[in-house]
Amino acid sequence: MQNEKASAIKEIQATSVAKLHPGLDEGALLKELVAQYLVREGYVESAKNFVAEVESDQAALGKTSAVMMTRSATEDDRDASNRQRESYSIPGPPPA
Repeated sequence: MQNEKASAIKEIQATSVAKLHPGLDEGALLKELVAQYLVREGYVESAKNFVAEVESDQAALGKTSAVMMTRSATEDDRDASNRQRESYSIPGPPPA
C-alpha cells in the first residue's frame, strides 16, 4: 500500500500543468481553479474578493498576473447565486 501511495505521489509530482492549461504556471492554475470553484458553488462575493486579492498581491509584487481570472467571470452569476440559495433551503441529513 505504501509503495502504491509513493508511486502515485511521484507520478503526480512529475506531471506538468502546462498540458492542463497552456499559459498558466502551477500557482496561477490553482488560483484559477479556486476562483472557478467559488463561482460554481455560488460564492460569487467570495470569488470577487479572491480575484481582487490576487490582483492586489500581483500588483504589490510588481508582477503582471498570468491568471486568466476575469471580473466578468464573477459578475452577475445569477445561476450560482440561485444554486447557493437552493442549497441552503434543502434540509440536509440529520446530524450523526
